[in-house]
Amino acid sequence: MTRQKKGKRQNEISKSIAWLFLIRLARHKDINWSVKNRKFNLQRGQFYCRKSDLAKQWGWPRRKIQRFFKKLEIEGKITQELFEGVGTIIEIIDFDNVMGEFFM
Repeated sequence: MTRQKKGKRQNEISKSIAWLFLIRLARHKDINWSVKNRKFNLQRGQFYCRKSDLAKQWGWPRRKIQRFFKKLEIEGKITQELFEGVGTIIEIIDFDNVMGEFFM
């Protein structure tokens, strides 16, 4: 039987896995994207998400999601552009180098 760490939810993923997840979500090519009748041009290294969806997938409370994204932003790893009622566009800063670090 494996023990669950104190305060950790059963299906919760780690922050390092979450970071890799975000890198994998980023577009590899520019694309036009439409959500709720809003059109976006997502560029290489960007992706659209709803943080509430990520919270469910990762087993994290929404507050932890907010802190995680804020920390990445402070560290200069991402930028965020919020569209009320629609979602957020995230850009991975220096995407090509980040891809090289993890996937090459």
